[in-house]
Amino acid sequence: MTKEEYLVNPCANLSIPYWKHLLFKQPQNIDICHESDYTEDGLYNHVEKYFRIIHYLEKYIICHQYISSINIAQDMKDLILQINHSYINERITVSKDDIQGWINHPTYDSSLWIKVVVDGRIIASGIAEFDINTKEGVIEWVQVLPEYQHQGYGKMVVQELVYRLSKKADFVTVSGRLNNNTNPKRLYESCGFEGSDIWYVCYK
Repeated sequence: MTKEEYLVNPCANLSIPYWKHLLFKQPQNIDICHESDYTEDGLYNHVEKYFRIIHYLEKYIICHQYISSINIAQDMKDLILQINHSYINERITVSKDDIQGWINHPTYDSSLWIKVVVDGRIIASGIAEFDINTKEGVIEWVQVLPEYQHQGYGKMVVQELVYRLSKKADFVTVSGRLNNNTNPKRLYESCGFEGSDIWYVCYK
């Protein structure tokens, strides 16, 4: 797929951002297809649904004063602890090597790593990337400690990332697991994201 083809309808044309598509090697035991092409035929052992939606940056909230940029040198340990604790119920963990890998992405932008600090502790954070080739912003990680969830911090982080990306991107995309108890799709839609594209990740 060419960049021009992708940009016609990013969320419907690919399940992942274009820059990842150029590098991605799909495992042989996995099929990925858009909802419009999916047929339930019993061939797969497991199927996960993922939404992919878009923000056109026509309307967004101006930055929040309580959010600051992450300083990797100083915040690495606290960021890892905060991410892992935020996803403790989903058994998602990250390591220092994972963080370093994200920093090495060609789309890394330090201004798109943000945190909310309460009483000297990171209680919410967000990480986004920017692909200069397609002018696409991508929200990758948004997490809030369990004891601070449902208090507006997640929405605050998303709004801040959209605001920062509005200075350089033409549009912003985000994806996530559709059947998630925290209902992230609803959060993103409340921040101006739209679309109905669903992608099926099918494990043979």
